[in-house]
Amino acid sequence: MQLMGSFSVLKDKLLSFLKRKWSEISQDRFFKNAITLISGAGLAQVLPLLILPIVSRFYHPEDYALLAGYSSIVVILGPLSTGMYHYAIVTDKTERKASNTFCLAFLILASFTVLSAIVIFAFGDHIAKYFNKQISFWLYFIPLTIFFQGFYQILYMWQTRLAKFRVLALSKMVLSGIMAVSTLCFGFFNLGGAGLLISQLIGQSLAMIVLLVPTVRYKGNLVKLVSVSEMTKSLKRHSDFPKFNMPQSFTDGIKESSLIWIISNFFGSTALGSFSFARTVIFGPLQIVGGAVGEVFYQNANAVGEKSELIYLTKKIFLNLCLFGLPLLIIFPFFGDKLFETFFGNKWTNAGAFSGILIFWLYLRFVSSPLSIIPIVLKKQKPYFVIGLMVNFIPILFFYVAGLYGFTVNNALYTFTTVSCITLLFFFVWIYYLLKINNDKY
Repeated sequence: MQLMGSFSVLKDKLLSFLKRKWSEISQDRFFKNAITLISGAGLAQVLPLLILPIVSRFYHPEDYALLAGYSSIVVILGPLSTGMYHYAIVTDKTERKASNTFCLAFLILASFTVLSAIVIFAFGDHIAKYFNKQISFWLYFIPLTIFFQGFYQILYMWQTRLAKFRVLALSKMVLSGIMAVSTLCFGFFNLGGAGLLISQLIGQSLAMIVLLVPTVRYKGNLVKLVSVSEMTKSLKRHSDFPKFNMPQSFTDGIKESSLIWIISNFFGSTALGSFSFARTVIFGPLQIVGGAVGEVFYQNANAVGEKSELIYLTKKIFLNLCLFGLPLLIIFPFFGDKLFETFFGNKWTNAGAFSGILIFWLYLRFVSSPLSIIPIVLKKQKPYFVIGLMVNFIPILFFYVAGLYGFTVNNALYTFTTVSCITLLFFFVWIYYLLKINNDKY
């Protein structure tokens, strides 16, 4: 009886604590905006997760390998498409400056899209030999993907600047929802990897339109304030973005592309497809949360006046994301292969085993994603670029050596995950040091 009474008291205290924490979070403006984005994107993410057990029956690891090969090229070219000037839209303090930065980013995107189309039509066969011969036909769609993706990012940052988080949430719902439905339909008609690629194009184009409509209807003087002289000023004012942020994002893309290339060449397309599927299942939902928090954090971090506020905001985000992803560290290492086999079928058992290995890297990557905004806010792009090189290429180097020396795919992924975790922990220490040093100056 005494034990039951103690349990009852403990339960009441726990419920009281949870209610109090929820009350605090629900009244916090930052988390209100973040929850708006997460709820909209989260609702859209529910559909892909619900239909994934069906979709996994229509597609094979080789189909996801085709998608991974295509994405490995897009992820390299994507950061170059706007010169990273789309990020600068949020940092501009006046509407005139932001409008000119918006148009500058669009002009760079349009020029890069045309240039990439010329290069691909001229050298498409040679490019396909290096990456994956199966994507030779789909290479010609890459300029279209780059334009949709780049324009979506520009429009997204404009709406972020205006704090239109409901519109942003809607765009994520359209992107994720349309892609999910299209993937299911094309899978039913047995289109294979082509269905995955076409679904991606349809989702990106419609999500872009969702953001384009309110931007065109914007009551401000978006176009009237634009001039060549002001765009030139934006070009110079935000020169650190193409100098440091663009190479940083480019090296991120090189890392992703190298990862795909190493798996494909050393371990085969089936292993690549299983790796891609495992990462999609785990990191997809995490990216929704991490991305939403990061976007709101970016807007808030640029608005705060006191450096101490930025430190408080960063700590709050870091701790909440750590707690949010913690259950995954228990589930996937012990039950990943069984869960994948049960829900997605026998052909995805290897993907489940990979999930148990990759979860530690993906967890730290999830926690670190919003923190990557801090060097941009504090104008520390140059040292961030150097840190980024280390975080990106040391794990890839170890992974390549593991493949070269004949490691099994599982052991190679263990090596990659371990080194990635060490470099990300170093990144956390550097962010803490950056905030502390910056705060001591004020």
